[in-house]
Amino acid sequence: MKNVKRRVAGATLATAALVLLAWRLLPAPPPKVAPAVETSGAHEEAPTPVTQPPSPPTRGADGAPLRSLRGRVVSDEGLPVAGALVGSTAPAAETARTDAAGQFRMHGVPSGWIQVYAVAPGHADRHVLLEPGQSDVELVLPREASILASLRGPAPSELLASICRPLDPMQDTPFCLARVVVQAGQQTFSLARLPSGAHELWIEAGDQILLKVPVETRAGEQLELRGLEMNAAGGTREQVADQEATRL
Repeated sequence: MKNVKRRVAGATLATAALVLLAWRLLPAPPPKVAPAVETSGAHEEAPTPVTQPPSPPTRGADGAPLRSLRGRVVSDEGLPVAGALVGSTAPAAETARTDAAGQFRMHGVPSGWIQVYAVAPGHADRHVLLEPGQSDVELVLPREASILASLRGPAPSELLASICRPLDPMQDTPFCLARVVVQAGQQTFSLARLPSGAHELWIEAGDQILLKVPVETRAGEQLELRGLEMNAAGGTREQVADQEATRL
């Protein structure tokens, strides 16, 4: 019995030794890796797309070539006019505003003969004819002149008052710079933003000219006309009105 017990004990020790040896010889399990943490899209900054400004068109809808125009708007004293509106008589061309230095740039201007204008408060409008291909221009805005007129009596009906250049014998229609409607019963009216020079004040009713008054406007002055009287018998009345100019 003692021998049997020793054999069993010896076998048990041998088996334990073999198990321990096998455990040491087995490859180690791979290390555990923490799962990747998914970040929310709210914390990711999407790249800002870089957009280039569109190039100005080089041809119009009719295929005619276009150009860009740059220039400067100044007063008759040579000072820059900021905030002036610059445009042209081309329907599809864009308009521009001058900056603090009086400079502007606009696109879509037809390449042929075209008239460009500049408008600014306190100044008379300026129109310049550009030559084909011209890309630079300086517009000089004179100080505005104005007219304050009074009728001898209330207007009998709706009238149209206009400041026109004297009619050239070679012209069929006058070139009028400014117009204002005088309502029936109204006795005074004014015309503003006028250029300096020799003009005529026309007062019309329908297609009939009732009165023509020669006037001389000067930059920075208001011309007051008093006692304007229409011809009650019809036809055009030529009148030299009582005129007095005052500085604006």
